[in-house]
Amino acid sequence: MNAEAKVISLFSALPGPVRGVARMILAALSYACPYGVVRHLSQAIPVFEIVFLRSFPGLLLMLPWLARASLGALQTQRMGIYWLRTGLNYFGMSCLMYGIAHLALQDVTALMFTVPLFTVMFVACCSRKGWGRRSMCGSRRRRCNGRGSSPWGCSARRSPSASPARWPTPMPAW
Repeated sequence: MNAEAKVISLFSALPGPVRGVARMILAALSYACPYGVVRHLSQAIPVFEIVFLRSFPGLLLMLPWLARASLGALQTQRMGIYWLRTGLNYFGMSCLMYGIAHLALQDVTALMFTVPLFTVMFVACCSRKGWGRRSMCGSRRRRCNGRGSSPWGCSARRSPSASPARWPTPMPAW
């Protein structure tokens, strides 16, 4: 039995809640470690070089596909919007790396939680539909055709064949 199979079998033998905690710890580490690496590298390398070094592996991973599909795979009818999106993505990544390098990490993390709010406001400003209660609240009512019993217009619908044994159970409050 190789090492990978041994680790998988040991992990599978753990109780479900312990596996869940281990996965959450792994997720937190995978979220926090890049911030620490950027903070450490920013003492010796300029921020824009860090942005390049972060983007370069993605380019290397895309090159085999691009070689097989040719540049025609990147064609679009709205090339201007494509380049605007690319520029905004680069600007956002540069701002994030600059923030990680020069701000407290807890402030950067707190600001990252505001990204969905600013995204909705940006889309509302740029789209032709404009502002409204539905656009700011997630427009769940339209997706459910106005039916349901919750305040958002949707209720948790279960198929008639779903047995209560398969329904999710609430996590115990310790």
